[in-house]
Amino acid sequence: MRDVHTCHLRKNRSSDSGFIKLRPNATILQILQVKIKLLLMLDMTNWNSQEYFPTQSMMRSELRRHLSGPCYIIHPFSKFNTFFEFLTFIIWLFRYGIFMVRWHRVFIIINPLLQFIQAIFILYHFFLGYVDYNKREIVIGLRQIAWYYIRTYFIIDMFVIFCDATTADNVNNGYNIAKVIAYVFAIIMRFPHNHKRLRDILLHFQVHRAIIFFVCHSFVLTFMLHFLTMIFILIPTFIHGNDQPVDGWIYNCAHTKSVIYETFGIIYSHGFLIITCNFFGIGHQYYPRKPEENVFLTFVCVFGRLYTLVLLSNVLEIFGYPDISQSEYEKLLNELREYSISRNLPKILYEKLKMLFEYKLQKSYFNEKEILSTLTEQLKADVFLYGARKLIARVETFKTLPNTALAELFSHMNSRVYLPNEVIRNSDDALESVYFVSSGCVALYLNGVWEISHFNDGDEFGMIKLFYNVRDDEHLTYVAVESTEIYTIRKRHLLAYFTKYPEVEKFFGERAKERAAMITNRKKVLGKVGLDLLSQMKAGTILEEPRLRPFELN
Repeated sequence: MRDVHTCHLRKNRSSDSGFIKLRPNATILQILQVKIKLLLMLDMTNWNSQEYFPTQSMMRSELRRHLSGPCYIIHPFSKFNTFFEFLTFIIWLFRYGIFMVRWHRVFIIINPLLQFIQAIFILYHFFLGYVDYNKREIVIGLRQIAWYYIRTYFIIDMFVIFCDATTADNVNNGYNIAKVIAYVFAIIMRFPHNHKRLRDILLHFQVHRAIIFFVCHSFVLTFMLHFLTMIFILIPTFIHGNDQPVDGWIYNCAHTKSVIYETFGIIYSHGFLIITCNFFGIGHQYYPRKPEENVFLTFVCVFGRLYTLVLLSNVLEIFGYPDISQSEYEKLLNELREYSISRNLPKILYEKLKMLFEYKLQKSYFNEKEILSTLTEQLKADVFLYGARKLIARVETFKTLPNTALAELFSHMNSRVYLPNEVIRNSDDALESVYFVSSGCVALYLNGVWEISHFNDGDEFGMIKLFYNVRDDEHLTYVAVESTEIYTIRKRHLLAYFTKYPEVEKFFGERAKERAAMITNRKKVLGKVGLDLLSQMKAGTILEEPRLRPFELN
């Protein structure tokens, strides 16, 4: 069970997402604008957000970054895009269902509607941000988004609309054959993305991983059998048209020479059965007589054997033997469970330990000391600096230093993860180190009672006494608001580093001065106003802002 931090700070007009909070007397239009914008912004409850951003502070930072850009850019982890992905998947299911089935009149009627909806989807993608997994960043720039979509799926989506095989009037016509080939290419290229859409939808509803595995592979298998069946029907249709030979599979199974609306259902059912039997290596009463049928069914048999091997390997990976790092992680969790039982630890404490393991190890385990011992000093520095890249990116003076200077500083630092509501430093602890917040949030309490400030990514604390001989850093307690990663360095190491790099000392000296002034001012305010509701009402900090109101004279 996770601890929840109860914040006692007086809320300012700016919310965590960066919005200026609306007043109670805001107009309906203002409220509607905020509601729409919230739908387009990052959804902190989305499973993609929780997987991509380890802490809520990183999510809030991403919210503020997105809000600072154009208002019409849609975040890939937003609520609106979640609904869009679901709707897109449904549309593509229709596409896969009517794949080259030009004979059904209902499909011909609804096809223009599908084309219109997909044209809207094409326009939508020019305003949808994307995740660059190579650079580990979310791109929300309009030009980058447009260029990314043009060089990935734009041409494919255009093929689906304008080269739709369901509009073909004569299948064995050369022009329509080219349309069919373009359509086949388009739906195959889009299938991996739609497969990911299905997985994301199931994960959004927190479906068990075994059910996700079964549904996704059933979807893939159904698509492949349907696709192969349609190819099996179209091959003799391309060659012979509506005059099928008596020794072909269509005439022998469906007893018809024409592939038309009235006979297509029977032809498709027989073709699907033949393809399924050959795919899984099961005998069927029909023996192919045509060369093209023999070649295609041989390909189906080989492809089916390969897919079966891939499916078995995936089953073993999911339900059988995980990789070494995952098995070691599971072993470590089992040891933790046995340890908690032997020590008779309460369930709440066991859940805290488990949450710490999950956050720190990310569901895999490895011997870091043994790995680092095989690396050169330069590689060690590169690995360490990459691990601290988030902290370096948030401190201005760190970004101006060369890698050698940063490696010298971070080589003296230690990293530790604190759970929500865990005390980082008590007011009576000796201050021997300086703390840097890499990711997460830390609350500052005065006398262990009054919460006076928060420290977010890139902030530091414990620096005041390093520069000023004052008492402003006394009686202060630092508590983690959420799962927080902290880098600590001994004061003597930091002072030695300041002698080599005076610009760093100047930067942190100015920040320490500002921090000391902030703490002093907060003490004065708390001494005069207090934190109770009556005091805040008297001070006018929680009342509605007055405004002129119209009135009528009698």
